[in-house]
Amino acid sequence: MVRSHKKLVLCLLILFGLCLSPTVLEAQSPALTANLEQGSKLKAAEKYKEAVPYYVKALEIGERELIDREIFKLQRNAALAEWQHLCAV
Repeated sequence: MVRSHKKLVLCLLILFGLCLSPTVLEAQSPALTANLEQGSKLKAAEKYKEAVPYYVKALEIGERELIDREIFKLQRNAALAEWQHLCAV
């Protein structure tokens, strides 16, 4: 009986930890924000050619961050499913 309680507590702690894993990944990075802001400032000053590299860099960073977030979510969901299966056994 004690062993099953330990197993349940361990599974719950692991699931809890996985659910609360870095939510920072959901926010955009300072580099992305800085590039978007600089591009916007230059655009507002009608310096369109100078703004383009900042927007391109922001796009590259944004794409990379989105892919990283999606990979993280897939890995987290796979780990959750595995632990739910182990806890059910």
